[in-house]
Amino acid sequence: MKRELEGSRQNIQQRIQDREKEVKLLQQEVEAVNGSADKAVEDSSGGFDSETTTITITITIIIIIIITITIIIIIIITSSSPSSSPQ
Repeated sequence: MKRELEGSRQNIQQRIQDREKEVKLLQQEVEAVNGSADKAVEDSSGGFDSETTTITITITIIIIIIITITIIIIIIITSSSPSSSPQ
């Protein structure tokens, strides 16, 4: 029984570590997208017409929202690990 609990605990810890790595990667993607958004804004003053700039910024914002929602879902899934233990 104790061995089973230890194995289960290690399994849960591994899943948490995996999710933390995924969250970290997604956070890096968000930072990259934010950098792209900043670049798009900078580039917009260098010759893009306003419609193209608006579309680019809108798409970037949508991507940021999708990535943020994904991070939230991963955090929720990670934090809702099974609370019942074998008896």
